[in-house]
Amino acid sequence: MKFISKFFFFVILSLAFICCKNEAKRTVEKTENYQEKSTVVPVPEKKVLSAELEEEVNSVMLKSMVTPELKTFSSMLVTANLADMLLKKDGPFTLIGPSNDAFDRLGKLQMEELLNTANEDELVRLIKSHVIDDSLDSATLVRKINEGNGSYRIVSMSGATYSATLEGTTIVITDVNGVAAQLEKSDINGVNGVVHVLDKVLAVN
Repeated sequence: MKFISKFFFFVILSLAFICCKNEAKRTVEKTENYQEKSTVVPVPEKKVLSAELEEEVNSVMLKSMVTPELKTFSSMLVTANLADMLLKKDGPFTLIGPSNDAFDRLGKLQMEELLNTANEDELVRLIKSHVIDDSLDSATLVRKINEGNGSYRIVSMSGATYSATLEGTTIVITDVNGVAAQLEKSDINGVNGVVHVLDKVLAVN
């Protein structure tokens, strides 16, 4: 299955404009008589992003896309038709995205079933189970866990429920089947939420 979104190219192009310097570059050329002359080569003006585009570039969707560990998860967000929402809406959202390795550990057959177009509803539900309609950075999670006497109940966008606990200083999110996923990487902040990387894929209720 191909995971292609039209805004991929748009975002990359926009970022390229940001990097442009509004200055002239001097080059040295050789004449036929081997004399050097200085030439001024114009460089495109620096483009200023609109406020809307600036927010999209710093959204949780883009943060997920540029996080190497979340390449598979980001592609699945696009397939589940969540990209535009996570790119453009205010949120806040929390993405608890399984890493590429976490998806690999599901095994080839299970991944093929998951990515089969006939099972699209199952994929959408699984991915929505890793999106939360709230802003839960690690500090907030720790505070809520402590306030809840060692446990905090999380409800995902799909309605799947998890329990957040602490193992030492590590935040662990456990699903109803007892699968305990640790936050491998946390607090990748966007303007409309936060992104965390999990070491396991959580089950759907």
